Amino acid sequence: MELQDREVSLKLKSRPLRCVYLVSDREELFDAIALYTHIWGGAANAILPVPKNSEELNSFKATLEFINPDYIFIPRLKLSLEITQILEKLPILIKNISKTEIQNHINVNSTDPIRLSNGYLSNISEILSKLYQNKLDKSNIRILNSNNTSNIEIALQTGLPTQSYSDYLIQNLSATTFYIPEEINLSLKAFLTLSQYFTPATLTLIGSRKSYNYFNTYLVETCDEETICLFLDDTHDLGIATAFWNCRWLYPYNKVFINREKFLENIRLYSRQIIEFMPWIRAINVTTPFSHEEALEMYNFLKSIFSELGKEILVKVNYQDFCFDWVPGTLLSSKIINTTRAITSENCVRFEPSIPVGHENTNFVFGYDAEVKFISGRKFFSPKTLANARLLNNQLWRLEYSESNKNNFGKSWLKQGLDVKASDKGITGLALAGQECFFFIHSDNIIITQEIKEIGFELKPNEHTRYAQGLVKRLGGIREIVSLINEGGADILSVLIADRTDQDGLSKDKIISALIRKRNFSQKDAQRIISEKLKPLLKSDLLRRGYCHKCQNCNLKTWLPLDEIRELIECKGCAEKEQLPLDDLEFTYKPNELAAQLVREGGLAVLMTAATLTKIPSLSSGFFQFGGDFVNSQNRTKFAEVDLFWLTEEALIIAECKSFFTKKEGDEETIHNEIKEKIERIKESLRRNLDVAQLIGASVVILGVLTNLSDISSLLKTISEMEETARSKKIDLHLILNGKIHLWGNLNGIDPRELRLDSLLSYEEISLSEWSIGESPSSYGGSVGSNGRFDKNILEQWESLEFRLNT
Repeated sequence: MELQDREVSLKLKSRPLRCVYLVSDREELFDAIALYTHIWGGAANAILPVPKNSEELNSFKATLEFINPDYIFIPRLKLSLEITQILEKLPILIKNISKTEIQNHINVNSTDPIRLSNGYLSNISEILSKLYQNKLDKSNIRILNSNNTSNIEIALQTGLPTQSYSDYLIQNLSATTFYIPEEINLSLKAFLTLSQYFTPATLTLIGSRKSYNYFNTYLVETCDEETICLFLDDTHDLGIATAFWNCRWLYPYNKVFINREKFLENIRLYSRQIIEFMPWIRAINVTTPFSHEEALEMYNFLKSIFSELGKEILVKVNYQDFCFDWVPGTLLSSKIINTTRAITSENCVRFEPSIPVGHENTNFVFGYDAEVKFISGRKFFSPKTLANARLLNNQLWRLEYSESNKNNFGKSWLKQGLDVKASDKGITGLALAGQECFFFIHSDNIIITQEIKEIGFELKPNEHTRYAQGLVKRLGGIREIVSLINEGGADILSVLIADRTDQDGLSKDKIISALIRKRNFSQKDAQRIISEKLKPLLKSDLLRRGYCHKCQNCNLKTWLPLDEIRELIECKGCAEKEQLPLDDLEFTYKPNELAAQLVREGGLAVLMTAATLTKIPSLSSGFFQFGGDFVNSQNRTKFAEVDLFWLTEEALIIAECKSFFTKKEGDEETIHNEIKEKIERIKESLRRNLDVAQLIGASVVILGVLTNLSDISSLLKTISEMEETARSKKIDLHLILNGKIHLWGNLNGIDPRELRLDSLLSYEEISLSEWSIGESPSSYGGSVGSNGRFDKNILEQWESLEFRLNT
């Protein structure tokens, strides 16, 4: 983004806070459930176990990146260095929390709520009291009355309300108290019955709506009216409990958490109860920590039992790798605001999201999501990184003052907290009722520079990139300069500078001749390029038009630009004055000095590479940044030279760019040795670029070459020889040659407009262990869920006969 757009459109959606609670044992799990039972949106917030090994660390990190939470709550425990390093690199606010703080917060009319960076954590009882100011005569709220407050099955499926909150629900919202007898045969019945009503846990979703991907495979399999999902607890594995909590909120009606030993001992009884409650059942999805052999045995057992009971159903058993599962979805408040906002002179966008229900006149922090688009139609893209979150929250001068340690304030210059950060379609952030929100939009080079600084490196412009950056600054943006040099503009510049002894400029006819001779264009294409590009190049001042005057007295040639041509011309040699000839003047063309330096220093190859990449069709946007010397910030040593960075939604791409021109005539051995020497230098540069790519997480390295070589085999061979090194680093390596893309150095160059961005990426086949046995409900065929999820008569019968109700 070069900030030429001065307006954006915003689609604003308020939402509950998006949180993650990290737990190391079941006691902390109870604390998390207690807290979530008493905050708005709590049931949709994640609980994750502390990862124990490298594989779990990777899953933990991936889940956090996927959820993109506002806060992560951490009990006052000492985390491993590996977990700490993960959290320090993600744009997530960390809140240390204790049991005492939770107990103080969850009391009705609490005077000691949990403090966040810009306000307080919500309290669901206060929100409900604003939403329902009059007492209800009847409701579908059920509260389980149990003396066993440490029962994990009850806690996960109903929440853990305080007595004062339960009393409020009964007295003001007509909640029904649900008593479960001790008989073991009633456990499953009770949980199936409760799943059809509001409980203190699911009541936290009030005033919101669910948004999710209807085609997600997991949701297709589990969020179905004719499927029951059983999470069987072995009493030891923390992950089975967190998996149930994290996967239940979106569709809680068919999910039950029950003790595995109890279920297996009573499997025939429970199977009959399931069929009685769900007579149209077509699938059962079981999640439990098991070995492969045990899972297979359970699969066969369930198939056999249901078959004996007259039901041929699909059975699937998930037996490992589920503790970091999370359903892809989010909560939103009902009101959406579509608005247009100006980008201020400080490149700031200001707005106010809608206030969610029950948040009026409170200090409760809530979240918002904003889809951002430029009015011009250009897509807004912002990396979901910590470095970019700081950019979104801060003006450029604050960043500069922080980095220069102005007045010894260091990072104190930066706005504290992360009130806004990037999301898939724009931004997401935190808000308070009645307070204005804002974010800053920065240019491409600032964003990429900050990302590189985050890992301890800096970019110093070199000869290649300094002049390219100068042209971009002069013409108002990289896209403007790329447009000029695209489709032959670069070729015009290169042929004008190829003969450095020519001070007279070239006429149009000579430019056409040079394009044919030196750039291998046909007569027709050369004339088309002149017709399309000469005027824009002149208008941009990259080219200058003038007249070459030859003095009749001393034979000195002097090239005069248009603004110096007069009727009488004074020779700069002998000082004689001569009148312009009466015949038509033949104008000639020369590049300005900046353009000339750009070509001489190899900068045209950088622009050619950028121009080629911009032609690749992509649904996403991205950032370009001219590079230079890649310098270690601590010891100030040059690590490598990277000429171009392209950051997109799909990948980070870096490029090493070379101008590779050889003499057409001369000693054959000398030319051969010159080519060989240049190739060796290119190989060394590529090795260093591959190291840089691995260091900064780039997925693709490009070798961009502008050349007059007719035999390109040496360049193709270079890519081929570097392929093994690149693949070992899981990096794709491609050649861009005179505007064509040679994937992995393939002989046939491809027009970039015929590719897609993902053509540059090799999606490695990830070998995932299949930790499930059985069939998927996607095998159904026909209409799914057409009969309803349960038998209403059975529900009423169970409630009235099996469980004592107190209204």
